[in-house]
Amino acid sequence: YEDNLLVSAGSGMKRSLLFLIDIKNGKVLSHIGIKGKISSAPGVNNEFYFIGSDGKKLYCLNKRLEIVWSFQAKEAIKIRPVLDNALVYLCSTDCFVYCLNFEGNLKWKKHCGKIDIPPVIFENFIILKSEKDVIFSLNKHDGSLAWFFELKNRGTDIKIIGENIAVGCIRGYLILLDAHSGKI
Repeated sequence: YEDNLLVSAGSGMKRSLLFLIDIKNGKVLSHIGIKGKISSAPGVNNEFYFIGSDGKKLYCLNKRLEIVWSFQAKEAIKIRPVLDNALVYLCSTDCFVYCLNFEGNLKWKKHCGKIDIPPVIFENFIILKSEKDVIFSLNKHDGSLAWFFELKNRGTDIKIIGENIAVGCIRGYLILLDAHSGKI
C-alpha cells in the first residue's frame, strides 16, 4: 500500500502478527500483535487499515499499525472489508453484513446469509453474493434491499463494468446484470 507492504504472520491460533514493510529496502517499519488469527485481507484507504480476524473482530489500524478501534462481530470476519467514503462494510460468518462509520460506530446490519466473495460498491448500493448464489443490492446508507437475483450457476466473482454488474460463473458463464434493476 503506497510504498509499504502489510504482511500477516500467524503464531498459532491465538495470536497473529502484522508487519508493515518498506518495499524499497525490506525494513520492518512497524509491527503489532493481534488476538486471534487474521482471516481477511485488509481494506485500505489513505489513513487506515481495516482487517478482520477469526477472533470475531474488525480492527481499524492507523498507518503506524496502532489500533484506533475494534468492532466485535458475532463470528469470524473472513472477507476483506470494503470501504466507501467514510463507511466500512464487513461480512461476518454470522450471516450479517455490517456497516460502520470510520469511528467504529454501527450504522446498520442486515442478515444476508453467508457472503463468500468481497462486495462491490456501485453508486449508492453495495452489491453482495451469498454462498447460496444470490446477488443482493442493498442501499449502502441504510441496508434496505434494492433488488436480488438468483443465479442458476455457481458465481465466482462480481465486478462493476459501467452501469452493469458482471458475474463470473463456473462452466464459463458470464452474466451481465443492470446495476440499477438487477435484470439481465
